[in-house]
Amino acid sequence: MDQNTLSDAEFALLGLISETGSISGYGLMMLAATRGMSHWANLSASNVYKHLKALRGTDLIDTIHDVEKRGRGPSGLLYSSSAHGHLVLRNLVEQSIVDAREQSTSFKLALAFSGCVPAKRLATLFSSRESKLRSRLADIEAAKMAQPNTAESRSASLLFEYVMQGVAHEVQMARNFAQLITGECS
Repeated sequence: MDQNTLSDAEFALLGLISETGSISGYGLMMLAATRGMSHWANLSASNVYKHLKALRGTDLIDTIHDVEKRGRGPSGLLYSSSAHGHLVLRNLVEQSIVDAREQSTSFKLALAFSGCVPAKRLATLFSSRESKLRSRLADIEAAKMAQPNTAESRSASLLFEYVMQGVAHEVQMARNFAQLITGECS
């Protein structure tokens, strides 16, 4: 499994596992709930175990039996990120910072796990995001200008304006993030 085939839930679990070092499935559920990820990253109780099972079939995480588990039921597993898992997480964060839509789950996850990327690199990634967004904004503005001036064009103009304002907001956020991180590096 490579980073392009990970679901958002698997991305989230890999990030949480990488942050914690070693954690049980129950611990992951509790951590996801504490961070609100059970809602926006689709990490319900059943999904956590389903996606952990998928991740166990990869070289992204390692498992050991939880010998300290107490209580009823079979002994549990502790999950930790492999070296390859850390690399895939970092690559996924970097790719999502530059390419993902602002309101997408993958962008939110990239922000949540951006600590795995060195600050200077992260600032560069946000600058790249800003450049890509500026290019997209220019393309949208050109498409708007190419629209015929008819009675139906009012609806198209409203839609273009809505989209352009959203992209302009993303440009500003990317710039703000890059400046914030650059200030931390100084």
